Amino acid sequence: VDGHLHLHVHPVVLDALAELAHEYDIPSVRLPAEELGIAISLDPRRLATKAAQAAIFALLRRRGVRRLRRAGIAVADRVYGLHQTGRVDEDYVARLLPRIEAEWNELYCHPARDFPGEPRNGPVGAGERELAALVSPRVREALTAAGLILTGSRQAAPRAPAESAASPAPDLSHGEARS
Repeated sequence: VDGHLHLHVHPVVLDALAELAHEYDIPSVRLPAEELGIAISLDPRRLATKAAQAAIFALLRRRGVRRLRRAGIAVADRVYGLHQTGRVDEDYVARLLPRIEAEWNELYCHPARDFPGEPRNGPVGAGERELAALVSPRVREALTAAGLILTGSRQAAPRAPAESAASPAPDLSHGEARS
């Protein structure tokens, strides 16, 4: 699950989501988690915004991880791209990939093609740049060089057992981009 503007991480919404996840076969929920230092080193613009986002989402994520794991719902180790919303491009992704160290990672972006008459989702050309980055040979080479493997969410997130259960901790070693 990835709610628009991350509304799903609000404690009231997240609690309801955790209660309904098994009923609706939701194996994982996206909780933004991105190293601020990496985000700033890749693009130092909008420093105050990135710092504020990092602080707010760190608090929401801390609570969210506990709540979701109690419910047996998987959560990626890192979600990159939040601090680069609308500005993800080939250079950003190619420079990010070698820095990823967590096992299960997601890249947050909004790839799209612009069609005349359709409303945009973000800055002019952002969707096209993000789509180009995702299919770029340079990014594919960086992915391979970093030893990362692409998978889908269902393959990356096996159903995590509830923490209170006697079963072992969930195996989250497979990911959308993993080392």
